[in-house]
Amino acid sequence: FLPSKLYGDLRKKFDEIELAPILILVDASRILDYKESSEELSYIESRQINDAEVLAINKVDLVSETQLSAVRKMVQRINPNARLIETSGKTGTGLNELSNIVLRETHGGVPPISETVVKDFAKSVTKMGERGEQYTIKVKKDLSGSDLKNLLRDLLKGIAEKMLNAGGKINHIKAFLGNESSFLKASLVRLDQEVDFTGEIKGLSSGSIRRITIDAFGRGLPDDFLYNLMDSTIQEVAPKYGVKFEEQ
Repeated sequence: FLPSKLYGDLRKKFDEIELAPILILVDASRILDYKESSEELSYIESRQINDAEVLAINKVDLVSETQLSAVRKMVQRINPNARLIETSGKTGTGLNELSNIVLRETHGGVPPISETVVKDFAKSVTKMGERGEQYTIKVKKDLSGSDLKNLLRDLLKGIAEKMLNAGGKINHIKAFLGNESSFLKASLVRLDQEVDFTGEIKGLSSGSIRRITIDAFGRGLPDDFLYNLMDSTIQEVAPKYGVKFEEQ
């Protein structure tokens, strides 16, 4: 989404609404891919950074101080007026400051944006590929918590590898297994990084049935092609763990 347009629309509809500052999260590990490959940031990402009142450089635990310095310089070139904070969901770095900004500070306003900017942004969005699918998995043999993590890891890594081999770019691939009371969430933004896990399922016994959602976001690949990549990866991985996927 285009933050400045969203905030502008909210202001028009709700005169008395109080908004937090426009805060954009920057993935420190992923944004370095552009710098290292000399590839330009997409219009979507650079425009969102430009709209920010606060830029939260996230996942600082995954980069060195030298790399972090490069990220700071990169985003400050795009938006020299934004306040920078550094955060990590894994270590807790900067989360109190982030919470205070969202809960206690208010939006200072941004200049009006032109229709040209809105149209250019919408055009860029159409180039993004996104596919999300829900499945029911039926477990044919007992699986430990470690087995379930390996299952999700193999799914995400397999999809990521196929996306890159097809000439696409990875934005984010994630999977959610279980429900609100007992779940395992897996997230991957780069093939050369480890899959990040949240939550825990201690194991599933033979005959168990659970729901799983898989989402793939990327550039350069149409939605239907992403679906085919997901489906072929499932067909390869499922037999290894004795599970059957049924699309909902």
